[in-house]
Amino acid sequence: MTATLDSREIEQFLYYEASLLDERKYDEWLALFTDDSVYWIPSGRERLNPEKVTSFIYDDRQQLARRVRRLLHPAVHCQTPASRTSHLIANIRVDDLGDHEAEVHSTFALFESRLDSQRAFSGHCEHKLRRAESSWRIVAKTVKLVNSHAVFSNLTFLF
Repeated sequence: MTATLDSREIEQFLYYEASLLDERKYDEWLALFTDDSVYWIPSGRERLNPEKVTSFIYDDRQQLARRVRRLLHPAVHCQTPASRTSHLIANIRVDDLGDHEAEVHSTFALFESRLDSQRAFSGHCEHKLRRAESSWRIVAKTVKLVNSHAVFSNLTFLF
């Protein structure tokens, strides 16, 4: 397979991930992650050790599964009514790490509508992907918000 085809396939994977989030298909989204995966949203711009600094989210696969269960629970207070989101992905760059792995850098804009208000978020995403059989899986996802220094209320949706 050529690098161009790999890049297009990975781009489609990122678009698919975004559509699952926008459609609140969180179980299907969670299935994209490997058992040893990490989902990280740092609270600062510097890339520091997430185990030594405060983060908005720093979940391993098991913690991420609990987060998804809470978001899907019918009585979840923080998402009643549920947020409606629109993820836009752009400027995708794929680096081949060899051994069926890739590091993917992208920019994003995320719009959230809830309770008659709309918020916008933007930033940079880093995905580390691993080829598993015929599809890609997420080993690590880091979401770096442009305004990560800001105070946020109710970040109870997924980036």
